[in-house]
Amino acid sequence: MSATAIIFPATLEQRINELNTAREALLKEATSGSDIKPATGWSISEILFHLHIVEKSFILLMQALMKSPKVEKKPDEYLRTEWQFISQFVTNRSTKIEAPDMVQPINAPSLDEVINLLSESHTTLLEYLNKLTLEDLSCLEMEHPVKELGLTISGPGWISFVAQHELRHLEQIKELKQNSK
Repeated sequence: MSATAIIFPATLEQRINELNTAREALLKEATSGSDIKPATGWSISEILFHLHIVEKSFILLMQALMKSPKVEKKPDEYLRTEWQFISQFVTNRSTKIEAPDMVQPINAPSLDEVINLLSESHTTLLEYLNKLTLEDLSCLEMEHPVKELGLTISGPGWISFVAQHELRHLEQIKELKQNSK
């Protein structure tokens, strides 16, 4: 995957850059053509709407976690190991994961509309993250809503999770486009 970061993002700025890099690659691919709806599975607009819902949910998650009791600050080595796991696990599309109901792309708008929604949710996320520090985030953790994964993720890990999740769906969009030829 060309957009996958290969250097551990040790700072909040680098985590945000990881998000922005993933989003740029996703939008470049998603906007170079028309919406594609396969016989089974999600269309490009549904994939993007799913990512918009995830991003909005992530903002709410971070806000709730900031109000919850804090855990002991995660050391750098923990964050590095967690990031390596997230980078490998989330982008591995051979592991199929059913999206929780709360992030299913029901009634997805048109491709143009969902791209605008993605822009809005990304701007809101960046504004929120710019009010925090890596230390704030390193004292947070939450279990992933897909309980079968058994993942408890730190605040910084969630930022990388969102970025890697977008890269996972970038590959799905590329496959959709390739299979529609």
